[in-house]
This record gives sequence, C-alpha cells and structure tokens, in this order.
Amino acid sequence: MNYIQRLSALVLAGILALGLLCAPAAAAEESDMLQVLALLSIMNGDENGDLALDRAVSRAEFAKMCVAASGRTDLGGQFAGASAFPDVPAGHWAAGYISAACQNGWLTGDLEGTFRPDEGITLAEAATVALRMLGYTDADFTARWPVSQMALCRELHLNEHISAGQEENLTRRECGWLVYNLLSTPCKDGTVYGVQLGYALDAQGEIDLLSLMSGKLEGPLVASADWTGQIGFTPRQVYLNGQASAPAEILPYYVLYYQEDASVLFAYSIRHTGTITAIAPDTTQPQSVTVGGVSYAIGSAQAALSLSDQGEFRVGDVVTLLMGRGGQVAAVRSAADLEETLYGVVASTGRTAYASADGSQYMSDYADVIAADGQTYRIPTLDDNLDEGTLVSVSYGQSRTVSRLQERSLSGTVTEEAIGDLALSPDVSILDVWENTALSVPVSRIAGCTLGSGDVRYVGYDQEGRIDCLILDDFTGDLHQYGLLTGSETIPTGAASFLSSYTCMVSGSETVFSLDRVSFPVSTGGVQLRYQDGSLYRMYNLDRAAVDETGENWITADGQRYTLSDSVQVYLRRNGSYYLTSWSAVRDTRDYALTAWYDSTDSHGGRVRVVVAAAR
Repeated sequence: MNYIQRLSALVLAGILALGLLCAPAAAAEESDMLQVLALLSIMNGDENGDLALDRAVSRAEFAKMCVAASGRTDLGGQFAGASAFPDVPAGHWAAGYISAACQNGWLTGDLEGTFRPDEGITLAEAATVALRMLGYTDADFTARWPVSQMALCRELHLNEHISAGQEENLTRRECGWLVYNLLSTPCKDGTVYGVQLGYALDAQGEIDLLSLMSGKLEGPLVASADWTGQIGFTPRQVYLNGQASAPAEILPYYVLYYQEDASVLFAYSIRHTGTITAIAPDTTQPQSVTVGGVSYAIGSAQAALSLSDQGEFRVGDVVTLLMGRGGQVAAVRSAADLEETLYGVVASTGRTAYASADGSQYMSDYADVIAADGQTYRIPTLDDNLDEGTLVSVSYGQSRTVSRLQERSLSGTVTEEAIGDLALSPDVSILDVWENTALSVPVSRIAGCTLGSGDVRYVGYDQEGRIDCLILDDFTGDLHQYGLLTGSETIPTGAASFLSSYTCMVSGSETVFSLDRVSFPVSTGGVQLRYQDGSLYRMYNLDRAAVDETGENWITADGQRYTLSDSVQVYLRRNGSYYLTSWSAVRDTRDYALTAWYDSTDSHGGRVRVVVAAAR
C-alpha cells in the first residue's frame, strides 16, 4: 500500500470512528511554546524582548531556527564564512546557518542555483523541511510536490495552531508552532524527534517544560531591588508566571530562574500566606508544608532549610510561601515582613483545633476563604458572624486581621494593561464570585470585555495607584456547569403535585434530573445548570447561533464572532443520538452543519459552551 492509499484508509477509519471520539487532552498554550523555544535558543526576542510574532519569517531566519532545533547550535559557527549560493555572500549573517541546513539536506536552493535568503518561507516549504528533519526523503513521496508532503504534515499534526495556507508565508508565531510541534513528533523510524535530542515528554506528549527547565536553568533566587545584579545580566526575554513580560515588571520577592546563554529569565510572583499547621514528614527532612489548610511540595534546598529543625520557622508561625516553577515552594518569608493581604470570599465557616508554636492546642472559629489566587485558605477568626458569600480581606502585619470588604465598583473596557484609564498591576489578582463559590481569572480571560458597575464587587489598588485586586460578580459564567438538554417531560403525581424529568448530555454523559414539583421554562438545546448544596435548582436556556465560519477557537454567526470556552462540549448528532467529539474533528463547515449555544457575547464575558454537529 503506497502512502496516499495508507492515508486514505486512515482518514476513512477516522470518519467511521468519529462519533466515538472523546475530547482530547488540553492543547499546548502559546506561552508553553514560547518558553520552550526560548530555553532552546530557537526563538528569542530582540534587545527589548520583543518577539515580533506577527512578522513574516525569511528563508534565512528559518534556516537558523532549523539549525537551533536540531540541537546542533554549533553548526552555524562551524559553517560560518561558507557560502554555497551566489546570493548568500560569505559575510551574510546567516551564511553559516544556511550552509549547515543545506549540508544536512533540510533546505535547498531553487532551480537557478540561488537561495533567496530574504524571501518569506511558505507553509509547504517549511513543512517539507520539517519532514526532512524527521528523516523523510523525496523517495517517500509519490505525488507531485507538495500534495503528499502536506498530507503527511497534517497526519503528523505538524500544522497544529497554524492558519496559513500551503502557499502562504509563515509568521514568526507560526514558525514557532511548527518547530515546537516538530519536537514532539515521531521521526520516520518511530522515535520522537525531541526524545532523540535528549528531551523528556509530558503526559500529553509535549516537550516537558518543567524537565527542560530543571536541566537548563539556574535558580531559584528571591529577587531584590537589584535583581539584575543578582543574576549578572539583563535578560532579553522575560516570562512572568509563564507569560511574556518585561524586565521592568520584576519586583522584589519574585522567584527567579535564569539562563544567561539564552538571555532568558523566568519569574514567579505567586505567594501563599497563612499559618503553618504541618511540616511533613518531619522537620529533619521537610518535603511538604501545610499553610492555611493547603499542602505544598517543597521545591528548593533553601525552603527546606527554612522549615527544618535548623531553620527559623515552626508550626504555628504565620508565613508567606514564595512559589516557584511547578507550583512548589521556592522560599519562605515571615508574613509580617511582607505585610501580605489576601482578598476573597467566605466559602464556609466552622470551629476547629489549632496548634500553637509551643505545641499546645486551642479552639478557634475559622473561615474557609477562596482567595484571589484561586486557593482556599482556612483562616482562624474571632468573628463568628461571617456569612458564606461575604467578601473579606485578611491582612498580615504585626497581627492578623480579618475584615469585611466595603464593596466598591468601577467600569470600563479591559485590556491586558488597564481597565479604562486605570492601569493594572503586573501581578493583579482577579476573582469571579457567585454566592460562596469563586474562580481565579487571568487578565487574558476578560481582555476586550466591557465591565459595567454591576459587574464588579470590589477593586483594590497598590501604592502606585494601579489595580491589584478585582472581584467580579459572576461575570465570566465559568463557575457554572453547562450541558445539552435533549428531552423533558412532566408527570402528574397527584391533584396538585407533579414530577419533572430533564434529560441532559453533560460532558459526554447522559444525565436525568428528576425534580418534585419544580419545573423550568426551558426548551431542548444548550443549557446552563446551577446547583445549590449539590442539587440542581435552576436551568436556563443558552442563546442559539447557526455557525457560518469557524476558526481554531471561534465561530461566527450572522457576522458576530464568538469565542469557544476552554471546556466547550462538542457533540456529533447521528441517528437521533449524541456523541462527545472534539472541535477539531467537526469544525469544517463543508462537512458539518454546526449549531452553537453561548451564554453571552465575548464583550460581556461570555463563551460558546455547547456545539452540535450534524453531517451534511
């Protein structure tokens, strides 16, 4: 069987099995891709850290990326001064990389014997290079170029996250994704390309960023005001909590990891504050610490020393944990020294025993507070009248103070840097609250949205007047569950009583809700489900949209664009039944008629929650 026949068989088998597909593992984030490529010196920013992701890539620049991706960064130097093409003089900045790429058979010149170093590189050209790096040769393809090459590129998912057509030039972002995908793709001999180079894969089959960091980074260090003096250089590329940032955003007490050769810095501003209630397994060799009712793994020798029997902190002390990569404790500081303040909502209250510093126990009321960092902390409190759903602040100075927040609001359009005319702190915390439940929200989730005064319950400011805490009033809708209502009926059970039954598909499973003398004014289609004390008490219909166009994570309907939820439920409707599938499997509107249900428009925080596909 030749390659084209084999590919056709695979496609046919995939179509037959489509209705039985489960949703795939979460796709890699762009920030993951950029961090991996920065660590491997494949793609870095300019002297100001600007990655210029939307700029087109020249053939010369792509040659350099390929050499870096091969794990042989020395090849560029070995071939420096060499020139195999009349339009690439020996003094050209990329002459060594072009010669190295051509010598290895990855790139070639044109029929006129020139390389065209300043021209853009198309998807078909770049995909062919990637396949050559995986060990494929022209003899492996029977159809005219680039038909077979593009078919194999799609089969291997090398084009994931790339929207360019095969004859269109690639941007730096798209070249980055191609190289990132290459690293986790099997070679012709079956060995994953990145594994051949000595890199580890994570559970999703992507390059393991944490493992890569462990082998290539110095740190952790706790930043001082002169943190560039601590690491000995000013990095060109900075990542703060996994997102591209700038050196000016790095503040004291951030945890730093760095690599001077790649001129890259990874910083983390995440902190957790509370009372130490346990150090495990013991203080001779601490491996984890429990603070505020949450257990954290210890990730550095300095943190372990601070919590050991030779360190300064004991059970009963109020501390701030400075968190590093992998969500592990990198360092420990006194909460009073940092004067930390937590903001959040009371999830529940109670009374329990606490251990004091001398080992004795005492009883105290407590409040479980969902803080703006998304963690739930158990806070001892003298106020036994705190109700569930109350907004509170917890201040740690010379003493701990739990206070009810005086609600205050604001309005304006959100960007990554500001809300209206008010700047956002680089480590702003955003919490979306509904009753006594809450969810930590990244700025990117609400960027582009317009907040009204009724959407915000609290706003806090840092010493420079920037917003450092924002508590929303059920703005995103992400706190609720969604499903596809497929049927309902009302059954009389007496003169004035009845039983309502609602059949829903929820995350791929059929669920039947039976309610005594309760009914909801809903029709079949996408629905929002609201629970109280674990039981369904409200059901609302979502808005319906007939899909015109689709993208990687969006649809359009009647000229309006809607973004898919990260947890969107996609169903294939076949013979009256619904099967959970994936968005990528059904998003081609030539093959499927798509109907979407959304809770609100993008500008008001909404997302597409449910999509149903029917074969045309």
